[in-house]
Amino acid sequence: MNLSNCSMLRRYEQVRVYTPLEFERRWGVAREVAARHGCGTLVAFNPSGEGYDQWLADVRGLSCVILSQSGGPLGILRGRIAREAQSPCDVEVTHEDIVIQRDLDPVRIGALLGTGPIAAINPGAMSANFRDLLDEIAPGIDVVDITLP
Repeated sequence: MNLSNCSMLRRYEQVRVYTPLEFERRWGVAREVAARHGCGTLVAFNPSGEGYDQWLADVRGLSCVILSQSGGPLGILRGRIAREAQSPCDVEVTHEDIVIQRDLDPVRIGALLGTGPIAAINPGAMSANFRDLLDEIAPGIDVVDITLP
């Protein structure tokens, strides 16, 4: 780890040693929380690098992470990071089931969302583009705010 001439922005930058088993444990916890609220999918919006992206996908700079009831999460890159990445492959992932993409793909996101309500962390940080996409692919879908008080 090279920390010269930089400051540690988040505690998650200290060590990146999450095992596949640890990711699966975390995804299971997130799925259980969503299910307790009657939701099949969890969307964690990450307005200011609060760590949801690291905790669920081990990648910083995601605008949101979408986790359905099966498979790994889908991370959507944010702003400058998305523009600088030549392709999603430019972003290193540490688990084979984690998918990162630059743009909002309506087909992939629609498949993850399903038909039921969505559990959302920080829904107030949902981008206008994401909100428009929801209106397009899942009109009238309920978004349940499960952000901790």
